[in-house]
Amino acid sequence: MRPLFPILIFYKHFIFWSFGINIFFTLIGFPLIIILLIKLLSILFLHHIIRESKWSRVIALIKSDTLSTLKLFGLVMLLDIGASLPFLVLLREFV
Repeated sequence: MRPLFPILIFYKHFIFWSFGINIFFTLIGFPLIIILLIKLLSILFLHHIIRESKWSRVIALIKSDTLSTLKLFGLVMLLDIGASLPFLVLLREFV
């Protein structure tokens, strides 16, 4: 439970962007796997940007001693997939 709190704190900044990407690419008509791959690439790009900018201090405050930066982003991706998949499937039924 201890590592979950920093992950949720970090993820709350990106949840609206994530659902915005979901809606945008679903309305365009991309398949689910392509949307998830785009989101994976965006998480990797975000990881690179954060490591090279002033946000690295924010990451240092958020992550705990047992949680590496790579593990933080990996768990954020898993959390994002878990939150996005039901949303995407439901959105596909109405679009």
